[in-house]
Amino acid sequence: MGFGYHSGVMHQNSKSIDAQENNPNSVDLSIKSGSGSEGGELVVIAIFILSALIFIPLGIATARYFNTLESLSAYLVNIIGSLVGTGVFMALSFKMLPPLCWFSIGLIGSWLLIPRIWKYQAPFIAVAAIILNILFFQSFAQNIIWSPYQRVSWYLKYAEFKDYPHLERSNVLYQAPVFVNYTYHQNMIDLGFTQDPKIEQKVLSDMDRLLNRSWDTPTGFYWRYTAPYRFIKPKNVLIIAAGNGNEAAAALREGAEHIDAVEIDPGIIEVGRRFHPEHPYDNPKVTVICDDAHSLINRITKKYDLIVMNALDSHSQFASSAGLRLDSYIYTIEFFEQIRNHLAPGGLFAMEFSGFLWNNISWSRERIEEILWRVFGYRTPKDLIAGAGGPLLLIRASEKPSPATYNKSIWVSTEDWPQFYLRQPMIPRAYLRLIIIVLLITFTGIFAGGHSNVKRIDLHFLFLGAAFMLFEIKNITVLSLVFGATWMVQSFVIVIILSAIMLANITVLKIKEVPYWISYGILFFALFAEVILPAGMLLHFGLAGRIAASFIKVAVPIFGAGLVFAASFRRAIDPSLALGWNLLGAILGGLGEYLSLITGIQILGLYIAVLYLLSLITLPCSHLKKSN
Repeated sequence: MGFGYHSGVMHQNSKSIDAQENNPNSVDLSIKSGSGSEGGELVVIAIFILSALIFIPLGIATARYFNTLESLSAYLVNIIGSLVGTGVFMALSFKMLPPLCWFSIGLIGSWLLIPRIWKYQAPFIAVAAIILNILFFQSFAQNIIWSPYQRVSWYLKYAEFKDYPHLERSNVLYQAPVFVNYTYHQNMIDLGFTQDPKIEQKVLSDMDRLLNRSWDTPTGFYWRYTAPYRFIKPKNVLIIAAGNGNEAAAALREGAEHIDAVEIDPGIIEVGRRFHPEHPYDNPKVTVICDDAHSLINRITKKYDLIVMNALDSHSQFASSAGLRLDSYIYTIEFFEQIRNHLAPGGLFAMEFSGFLWNNISWSRERIEEILWRVFGYRTPKDLIAGAGGPLLLIRASEKPSPATYNKSIWVSTEDWPQFYLRQPMIPRAYLRLIIIVLLITFTGIFAGGHSNVKRIDLHFLFLGAAFMLFEIKNITVLSLVFGATWMVQSFVIVIILSAIMLANITVLKIKEVPYWISYGILFFALFAEVILPAGMLLHFGLAGRIAASFIKVAVPIFGAGLVFAASFRRAIDPSLALGWNLLGAILGGLGEYLSLITGIQILGLYIAVLYLLSLITLPCSHLKKSN
């Protein structure tokens, strides 16, 4: 996002940083913004129902094949297909291909499953043609990049300034907004057109008049992006959430010798690299790092004179875990500890925070203030510098305060409970309503089918599905903490999980009989090791150690769980029904992850162990398992 200006005094314990400058535009530029929809729950319900309807034909086809083929062999082919699908997903994401490519592949795969009868083919071809035609115009429209995370779009407006002979370029970009998923993200701004301060101010004023508004003007941007450099002249700068390059360009103009610019979205980086008028990402002094900031700062050892942390834009973008957004691990007390550790002596931490949260959500403001107090000994002043998206806090680390000064009534977010956007440990009512509605729709669909065997619950396969899904989601969440919440990391975790399941199936197919005491023994031993080796410990290992430990944490227990399921599934009287109860358990396990909003993430390991124990206890009662 960006930084701003406002007259006032920034206090730092007994120190103070005078923020009063001879500022020609001393106005409050803090932005109050938010997003939401009264019909949000209805949208979620509609998406759930639509997704279910889409997968019903695929589920019928899958059940048909499972009932006609040898169950475990069919399941192995299904897992191999999932691996291929994950690989295709990774390839499409890496190349940042548009929706037309994604849907074309999906529609071709669906078409192959349709019987070669015209009365079935004709409706499908007609619907597919309509979908592809709509997507064609969206996919190849100008000024759009489809990143692995979102739709990135932009437009550029230039103006000729021929009356200023000392400009480095007369064609100046005065407006270049960038949008993600149709929502404003950032404005690329041209502030490198001259080194003459007098001419610079005249051109900025002309650019202001072209925009014909009092907010988000080029003059305002100038003061925002130079604000930290009025208090420090850094050599080494780290920029977190670097966006399109405005902060990197400002650091270059202010004489920084080296800049590490961290941005998680390759689409945003690409827009900045191609269209930013100052081309900061092409400068040899700038190292662009496409990664998750939390993971990166736990890997590097470098110290910085200035660390710039922008107001992250993912307040409305969710990660793969319940209640977690892409920036949830950024706003933890452990992350700010790492920020402090990476500041050089006398270094400055410039942090911009969401104006909407600061101005409208008092407990959110109090939480970030409490975290900054505990880590940096920093108290927020009454008068703040205003940034592009909210207040700008300029922080120099002081001696850490005594724990006796902590406000224990404020829940601070941690790596085990990274719920920065929850006031306290709880499951919000909106989540509870949606969970209840999803369960009602699911069970109504199941028991309305009329099949007598369906109405008789098989707890063994149900518990196996619930435990496995909960474990899979926990692994993705935990390894996102260790390696970063990027699409690539999450894809590799899924590949590891599917590979472990495939290996377990091959083992059961080759050995024929794997005793349950061996498979459950491997599973419970691995779960015990996983509990005593929390994810936070992995952050202290080197890269090779992290990879090895993470592989053990994920692959070994999944292999044990795969042996258990493969052995039971091979003995299933009705494979399609067994798989159905397993998938229903997976739904329950996915919903069960919302318990982490109350208890934290680490204790999910205990829930997983209890579910697998219940699957063992109910094994003799399974009516779908053939007797030995």
